[in-house]
Amino acid sequence: MNHPYDPGLMEEDRIQREAREWLILLESGRATAADGDAFRQWCARSPAHARAFSHCRRVWQGMGQAARADQQDAEQHHKVVPLTSRRPAGFSRRAFLGGAVAACAGWVALRSPLDLWPGADVLSADLWTATGEQRRVVLPHTATLELNTQTRIDLRKSGDTVTGLMLRAGETEVTTSTTNRQRFTVAAGRGRVEARHARFNVRFTDDRVQVTCLSGELTVAHGQDRARLQSAQQVVYNEERLTGVKAVDTDRVTAWRERLLVFDGTPLSAVVEEVNRYRPGRILLLDGHLGRTPVQAYLSLDRLQDFAALVREVHGATVRDLPGGVLIIS
Repeated sequence: MNHPYDPGLMEEDRIQREAREWLILLESGRATAADGDAFRQWCARSPAHARAFSHCRRVWQGMGQAARADQQDAEQHHKVVPLTSRRPAGFSRRAFLGGAVAACAGWVALRSPLDLWPGADVLSADLWTATGEQRRVVLPHTATLELNTQTRIDLRKSGDTVTGLMLRAGETEVTTSTTNRQRFTVAAGRGRVEARHARFNVRFTDDRVQVTCLSGELTVAHGQDRARLQSAQQVVYNEERLTGVKAVDTDRVTAWRERLLVFDGTPLSAVVEEVNRYRPGRILLLDGHLGRTPVQAYLSLDRLQDFAALVREVHGATVRDLPGGVLIIS
């Protein structure tokens, strides 16, 4: 029996077929960094592509769980040396790296390259940016937004006018331009920022919100607590509490606007997490002692490929470059 021609079903079949082809390529170990970039672009084409991506991720999660089960099986028969322990004499760096790669294979399958931005939840936001993307959005009569990498925003409206936004993740710089007495509101986590004539930066990462007043004046509300900020002042809050107001160097807070990352005594582990927000793929830091090493650096967002050389040359680490933008540092 012949089925009637249905363009919608044919398109869905094509997307599912492409998703399977991507999965086969990424599983094969032959994928290149260019393949990783192309896969990310494919995932971002439409919600249907994003759903196919989610299906791929579930498949790889199952593979990751199987890999971890195999690893636990092996650990019952072999002594496992913690990554933070001193390696015995004669244990080569190559052997250590090979073992570390095998030990985290399940985790790599879960986190990279398939745990990619954007996912289906990102595509549902009113405004969002891809990994490494920065974007300006003008909201008529109310505010101008500068969105940093991996940012999700939902807009709040009264009629046709945007009166505020919810920052679901990421970072944005807001310059308010309200023409009436109504305040522009930015909600993030458990707190809320209100301003009429101000420029401020809000960053929401790892369940922590950082609010910095760059000019003008604003109010931060968190439960029953209130903080009033003026230029070059900052507060931080999480689910439980709001910190006191402190003075900050606003040039460092807004360095991303100049496409720079500034680190001044920052632990390497925190540097790696920050760099991961801006580059495709994933950097995996396997040495806990190395991760505590303080870093002094200015990194250009346009030359993040230099990061591996910095870690290798300045900190004496071994860096292994894998397909899909994965770097393993040990």
